[in-house]
Amino acid sequence: MRDEERAARPNGAGLHGLKVLVAEDDGLLALDLACTLRELGCVVLPAAPSVAGALAILAAERPDVALLDLSLADGSAAPVAAALAAAGVPFAVVTGYAAGEIGEAALRGAPHLGKPYGLRDLRATLARLSAPSP
Repeated sequence: MRDEERAARPNGAGLHGLKVLVAEDDGLLALDLACTLRELGCVVLPAAPSVAGALAILAAERPDVALLDLSLADGSAAPVAAALAAAGVPFAVVTGYAAGEIGEAALRGAPHLGKPYGLRDLRATLARLSAPSP
């Protein structure tokens, strides 16, 4: 997140209390994202750098939404996506790859947040994920 975006950040109305799982294997990116989410009023579950870690968190607690890096420390995030879908938890794929380059079916149909992303895109993705189903 760029410094000018941090300074201009809206207060996160509508996201307050949203419980978010972040599955990201880059520790610095995970920390930055978690800080941004907290500033927006979200509740951030412990960071999950691996598929095993994300699945362990999901076994203990149900997030409202999840943000998944395409590739985690121990492989593709597809098993996490499948577990989230089975639990009815909406998620987005956060990756530097273009949406059309995502091969796994469990990840391909999910909303896509391209890296690097700005605050507006992050907020829009969270709003989309947390919107009531029609």
